[in-house]
Amino acid sequence: MRRNAVLFVAVSLLSGLGGSAMALVCGIWLLDLTGSTGLAALAGLCVYAPTLAGPWLGGLLDRVPRRPLVVGVNLALAGTLLSLLAVRGPGQAWLIYAVSLAYGIGYVLVDAGETALLPAALPPARLADVNGWRSSAQEGVKLVAPLAGAGLYA
Repeated sequence: MRRNAVLFVAVSLLSGLGGSAMALVCGIWLLDLTGSTGLAALAGLCVYAPTLAGPWLGGLLDRVPRRPLVVGVNLALAGTLLSLLAVRGPGQAWLIYAVSLAYGIGYVLVDAGETALLPAALPPARLADVNGWRSSAQEGVKLVAPLAGAGLYA
């Protein structure tokens, strides 16, 4: 069971780092492409607006098997992120918005799915510790991700 806990926290750490960095980089990228701060801020809105639909997306999650949905969403997001390689100029800025929105929806689904899968993967005695480590990891990477994302874009 210790292996499950370590893997779970490691995945949460890497996922949080990538997600936070991507949210920032999309805004920087759009600012660089369009020169508009408003259009750059819209990318952040696309990433975080789906959290308002969290209760409905959580209801969807409750109706399907969680593990296949979480794996499928992660694979779909990986393919979606690869589509950003097609962006060459301001004419393809819509693709950044679409990927940001898809990423926001995926973030809500994966976060809810991981929370639901955690009790099945760990004994009740370890659950509080792992939840604490997971929360610390997710919040801690938010301190490092902006620098990492901006550095990666540069």
